[in-house]
Amino acid sequence: MKKLFIVTIAATTLGFGLPVYAAGEHAHHDHAHMSHGGENMSMQGEGTIKRLSGGKVTLKHGPIGTEMPPMTMEFSVSDASLLEGLEKGDEVTFTMTKGMVITEISPK
Repeated sequence: MKKLFIVTIAATTLGFGLPVYAAGEHAHHDHAHMSHGGENMSMQGEGTIKRLSGGKVTLKHGPIGTEMPPMTMEFSVSDASLLEGLEKGDEVTFTMTKGMVITEISPK
């Protein structure tokens, strides 16, 4: 019973502390790479094209601000014509929406 009480107190204390910690950490983020506009918020990144398939592009990208670490992932594009003239291996810069749809992409 004593062990259950201690675990409950510890969990409650940590649970209440996390939102405060997260809010404090968020205050220090650099948002210079982001355009704020509510639902129209966009983020910029750089990467290398690994694959093109229809209206999608797989990019090996660097960190995108503090929101996304470097990784390889597939993105949808707002218009398939954005990918015209691009090839596997091209290094690109891109802009994507909060919903992770690329709205601009061009060679570096």
